[in-house]
Amino acid sequence: MNENESTGSVLELTIFKVDDLTAAIPTSFIREINRHMSITRVSNAPDNVRGILNLRGDIITVIDLRQVFGLTVTEINNDSRIIVVHYNREDIGLLVDKVLDIKLAAESEMEDSPANLNGVNGAFFTRIFKMEEDLAAILNIKDILNPEVILN
Repeated sequence: MNENESTGSVLELTIFKVDDLTAAIPTSFIREINRHMSITRVSNAPDNVRGILNLRGDIITVIDLRQVFGLTVTEINNDSRIIVVHYNREDIGLLVDKVLDIKLAAESEMEDSPANLNGVNGAFFTRIFKMEEDLAAILNIKDILNPEVILN
């Protein structure tokens, strides 16, 4: 990763879609991106939990970001991906609609997150990355993976 003196630090982001929302996660949190979708439903699991995934012998909880954001839940399709993030000594899968790209974001290309973004609570995001043709909301991993959010 390069640093540019005129723009400050640079953050590497994985850009993805959840419904019409373009979002991003710093790649430093990402273990892998998985298209294998053998998700097993769990009885009495909270709505935000899509199920569990056996990832090479490790059981990973899969969180549906559509559900977390209060969007209409859809069927998994060929574009769907599970972004496995490592946070707080645990691997958790985030179900997204489509992974788009990996981009480098300079500090000068980011601004504070608004209170609401495409109908989604802005508290789920830390910053907005201004790309040439779109905006990407950078996920607040700490809040997204908060048990109070997951278990609601």
